[in-house]
Amino acid sequence: MDVQIILTLFVLILTVFLFVTEILRSDVSALIILTTLVILGLVTPQEAFEGFSSEAVIAMVGVMVISSGIQRTGLMIKASRYILDVAGRNEKRLVGVVSIFEGLISAFLQNVGSAALFIPALMRISRLTGIPSRRILLPIGYAAVIGGTVTMIGSATLILVNDFLLSAGYEPYGLFDVTPVGIALVITGVFYFFFFGRYVLPDSDSLEGDMEQEGIVESWNLVSSIYYVRVVGTSRLKGVTRKEAELLKNYNLYLIALLQNNDVLYAPWTHTRFTDGQILALMGVKEDVSRFCSDFGVTIVPGGKLADSMSNDLVGFAEAIIRPKSHLIGKSIFELNFRKSYGLEPLILFSGQNEENAEFSDRPLNAGDTIVVQGLWDNIRKISSDHDFYVTTHIEGDTYRRTKEMSALACFLSSIFLTFTGLSIAVSFLIGAIGMVLLGVLSSHEAYRSVEWEVIVLIGGIFPLSVALSESGFASWISGFIGAHLAGNLLLFLVATGIVMTVSTIILSNIASTVVFVPIFIQMSSDLGIHPAPVALLAGICASNSFILPTHQVNALIKSPGNYKNSDFIRAGLGMTVLFLVVSVSLIYLFYY
Repeated sequence: MDVQIILTLFVLILTVFLFVTEILRSDVSALIILTTLVILGLVTPQEAFEGFSSEAVIAMVGVMVISSGIQRTGLMIKASRYILDVAGRNEKRLVGVVSIFEGLISAFLQNVGSAALFIPALMRISRLTGIPSRRILLPIGYAAVIGGTVTMIGSATLILVNDFLLSAGYEPYGLFDVTPVGIALVITGVFYFFFFGRYVLPDSDSLEGDMEQEGIVESWNLVSSIYYVRVVGTSRLKGVTRKEAELLKNYNLYLIALLQNNDVLYAPWTHTRFTDGQILALMGVKEDVSRFCSDFGVTIVPGGKLADSMSNDLVGFAEAIIRPKSHLIGKSIFELNFRKSYGLEPLILFSGQNEENAEFSDRPLNAGDTIVVQGLWDNIRKISSDHDFYVTTHIEGDTYRRTKEMSALACFLSSIFLTFTGLSIAVSFLIGAIGMVLLGVLSSHEAYRSVEWEVIVLIGGIFPLSVALSESGFASWISGFIGAHLAGNLLLFLVATGIVMTVSTIILSNIASTVVFVPIFIQMSSDLGIHPAPVALLAGICASNSFILPTHQVNALIKSPGNYKNSDFIRAGLGMTVLFLVVSVSLIYLFYY
């Protein structure tokens, strides 16, 4: 065996180890692989960095910016509300209608973001109707994953497929060339849960949260009103910290702001000390406020300037969902100094099936947890652009730029139209992204912040591995080793391709498995006299066949709100995985050859 092949095999083993163990972030692992390839002489420095200028990376950046622009205008919030109105409250109709629309939305927008749009609303519908959230979140999450196969920009894996085909000298696929397969897969998913949902979806159990607060649903009128109390020199509250006063624990009151020396402080942090002359804004019911006043010797007063500072155009409520792979996971509200860091008051925590509205500051946060916060719209706006959160609530003011809705839609539709003019997908969507900035839908700063740089570095960093697999002779070697057993049987070869990609995307990330195996399948199919393009397309599609475990980001997002166990994903995902494989292989075999 050639030394180059042995070294490439070593790097391949290193890649599997880093991505399976997840001892490092995926982008860091990718950069380690890149530098290792250069040090071992498997790629030149120029080849090592070509991935960062590849069409796949440019296309991903364009899609991310356009997706952010559309969400910034509030178009998707409008769409999600309309879809939920159409879906109604019947379980099968709700799951079916939302799944179809979720699949179509995920065809053009990032599937994690589109799935996050529906989670809070579905949780509220669950509490209103008594339909266990465990029975509705998982099908919608699967639909978001499948929706990524409806267009060639729906998932990073399909974007990469086009890049590999181009590098190998083959014509890349057009934006909608994969759509027949993707639509068939979405319909398959809907029918799967329609007919077999009762058998494969988890039932409600003792962990399904209690229903005693069903009134906290359709609006954010979490409490009756805000009362203002003054701290005076003789008050027993003077010199006491917020933490020591135990407002929430003993009185069920939230301190949402205070006025001191004519300055308003929103969401005072835990160690804020009460002093003479302060006016406190307390959110709660009057009986609890009266009891607090009696115990501490303070009195209710007119709000004055503080009341003016609590107007709806300045402050409000929002839902913030913890993203998968967020830096906040495993940390508590207290550890994060949440009030001081974000200037927001955490009111309720939806974690798994549990609604926490008492003291939850010591609870570690999980991916998919929803925090209901109150504070300045400006502060809510800041966390809406923070990669640790998804903010799914309409933000007042200029956050949702309603006047830019048509501009954003024009940029999006223009990008799609341009793909039919002969321009590549990457260039078309880059033009759309530039249009978002030029038309004022996004500022330049917002456009940069909308890019998930960890994904971009992951793609650019691991890309040279595909070069090494081809140039070292490894792809040809393994093609000759395996190809002899599959020669002359196209269907068997496609089945093997689908199975390998399905298994690898469960073990590795979908991007890593695409980079590792698609070049090999292109080489192998070429050696066997099979047109490589449909094989590569099938490989890219099956890289989204990730249902058995919560390894896909969408599955990680819904795991906590649905209180799912790994066994729940295995139970529902096994059948979905087999159907996905059968449908995708069959359609590629019948219509692409």
